[in-house]
Amino acid sequence: MDSRQAREILACYRPGVDDPDAPPFAGALEQARVDPELSRWLDRETAFDAAIGAKLREAPTPLGLRTRILAGRPAEATRSGWRRPAVAFAPLLFLAVAAATFVALEWRPSSGDFASYRGEMAALVSGDYKMDIEAPDLARLREFFAGRRWPSAYTVPPALEKYPLEGGMAVRWRGHEVSVICFGVENDESKDLFLFVIDRQALRGAPSTAGLKFERVAKLTTAAWTSGRHLYLLSGRADEPTLRKYL
Repeated sequence: MDSRQAREILACYRPGVDDPDAPPFAGALEQARVDPELSRWLDRETAFDAAIGAKLREAPTPLGLRTRILAGRPAEATRSGWRRPAVAFAPLLFLAVAAATFVALEWRPSSGDFASYRGEMAALVSGDYKMDIEAPDLARLREFFAGRRWPSAYTVPPALEKYPLEGGMAVRWRGHEVSVICFGVENDESKDLFLFVIDRQALRGAPSTAGLKFERVAKLTTAAWTSGRHLYLLSGRADEPTLRKYL
C-alpha cells in the first residue's frame, strides 16, 4: 500500500468508532506511521473533524424538525412516479440547506465557544503552516504584532521564554485577532510548541484564572488559562508533564 491509497482509506477512518486493527485501516495507519507527510495530514484531518463534530453537537435541534422530516415521507405508495423524486430528495435538499446555513454562521464574525477555538487552533498547527514572520527574539515578535494591532501586551511564562523561538503568525478567528507564537527545535517537529493569545471576551466558556486546563486534542496536548484580558492556549505534541515544565 502506498501513501496515496492510505490517504483514500484514512479519509473514511473515524477514530474512536472504527477498529484501527481491522483491515484496511490497519495497513493505512501503519503507512501513516512511516510517512511524516501522511501523518501530518492525518493529524490535521482528525483535529478538523473533531472541531466540526464539537460544533455540530452544540447546535440545538430546530423546533419541530422531526415532525417536518416525517411529514415529508409518503403515507402510502403512490402510482404517480414523477412525484417520487421530490419526496426522495426532500431530505437531501433539507440537509444541503442546513449545511449551507451552518457554513454561513460558522464564518461570520462572532463570539465562539472555547472548545471550538481550541480544536481549530490545534488543527491549524497539526499540519503544514506558514509563519508570517521569523523572529530571533520575543521583543521583535511583540513589535510585529503591535504594528498590526494584534494582541501584543501578553505575558509569556518565564520557562517558555527560554525555549527556542521560531517566529509567529497573525491569525483571524471568527473576526477576532489571534497572536500565535511559534517555538521549536529545527528538524524536530515533536518538540514544537505554539502559544495562542486572544482576547478572552471573544470566547464563551473560557477557563477561569483559577488554574490550568489541560485537554488532549487529536495528537496534541493543550493547556489553557486566562490572565488579565487575554486567554492563553499552549499546544504541542509533548505529554502533559512535559508541557507543565514550560508553564
